[in-house]
Amino acid sequence: MREDDTYKEELEYLLDYAEMTMLHFIPVWDEACIVAEKSRTEADARDTALELIGDMIDHGVVVGDRSGGRIPWDLPREGILRRIAAEMASYEDPLDFVYICWFILPDPE
Repeated sequence: MREDDTYKEELEYLLDYAEMTMLHFIPVWDEACIVAEKSRTEADARDTALELIGDMIDHGVVVGDRSGGRIPWDLPREGILRRIAAEMASYEDPLDFVYICWFILPDPE
């Protein structure tokens, strides 16, 4: 995980959001753009989004398919990140990333 304050703040925001309700991709993209603002490239924002998602998974966030309701992906962390990266690459407009997946932080049992 990155050590810069902006990254930590945005990650914490996303974790709080995913704990309250299902988190769709657009807020993740928005926070990645905030963190990557200094470079201002879409490639850096994509890399930052994947880094944020990886750290979210490390904190217990579950990733699931948008097309079938609340069905979590049955993939390891790296498989999830590869799938998201591939799907991000298939869209020209980052607003279409909303179709990729959802995120939720389940209640601890």
